[in-house]
Amino acid sequence: MIKRKINVLVVCICLLIVLIIAIFYFYPENDISLDVLNKENNTNTNNNKDFYSTNTITMLRETGIDTNTYEEITDSTWLDETYEYNSEKSNCTNGSNVSWDNETKQVIVEANRPDACYVYFDKIS
Repeated sequence: MIKRKINVLVVCICLLIVLIIAIFYFYPENDISLDVLNKENNTNTNNNKDFYSTNTITMLRETGIDTNTYEEITDSTWLDETYEYNSEKSNCTNGSNVSWDNETKQVIVEANRPDACYVYFDKIS
């Protein structure tokens, strides 16, 4: 009877440890703010904050004026005066906030968990 109680206690402790690890894995620190895709050097920066590799940003540009068809940006000469940030289409799948800083030419992502964000640019001329 005592051995059975010890076995049940050991199993409960193991399950508790697994639960704690799962909570820390799926819910990282809050208020992570990432500045990414700096146009000047085209590198990721994290301003001394934690960076979680599961965050992704996909940049899309319109293929022509008012075509409403977008292609993924894969080169370093992707943005000039002929494109404008589309705040209505730009979004993140897990509810993070994404925005564009036109002065620094950077995408700003405010996230409290890993997320995938899509940033849209419309052709204006």
